[in-house]
Formats: sequence, structure tokens, C-alpha cells
Amino acid sequence: MGPLFKLVLELQNTSLDQPSANLFITFQCNIKIYQIERNYIPVSHLCPGCVYTFSTKVNCVAHVNVSDYIKVHILRENETSPLITAVIYMPSSEAVF
Repeated sequence: MGPLFKLVLELQNTSLDQPSANLFITFQCNIKIYQIERNYIPVSHLCPGCVYTFSTKVNCVAHVNVSDYIKVHILRENETSPLITAVIYMPSSEAVF
């Protein structure tokens, strides 16, 4: 097992008066490189203008010095298309033997 990263996400509802509810965060990555501790994070409510912080641990499981990206999807409950997707490029990590 390689280095452990903490992935910190900040979400903000930029609407002036419409709260967002029943959302969730999911992650997509190459499982030969990364293992994500919490692959599903429920987001019950986002009030307009407030910043909410969520985090998960990411373990690099590759045995070579490699880096890749992790996609973060924000979805509404019972919908299949993301409201927004972010692509996070992870730093290179040296394998520990």
C-alpha cells in the first residue's frame, strides 16, 4: 500500500434563494491505482451561500510511481446524470516497499 491522501471538497450552493437537497457525492477512479475510503457521501441539504466541507481518504495502491485523476460527481438522488463533475489530478507518489 502506498501513501494516504486526504481529499477535501468544498461545496457551495450559489443560488440566491433556492436550497439544494437530496444530493450525494460519488467518485470515479482507476481502482488499480487508488482506493477511496468513502465512495458515496450523502449531502442532505445545501443552503444558499454557505460553504460545506466533505472529505475522504484516498490510498494509492499502485506499486509504481504513478499519478492519475479522480472524478468527483455531484448527483441528485434518483438521477443518473451528474449536476456537476470535477476532475482532480492527483500528485505522483512513490511506492513504499
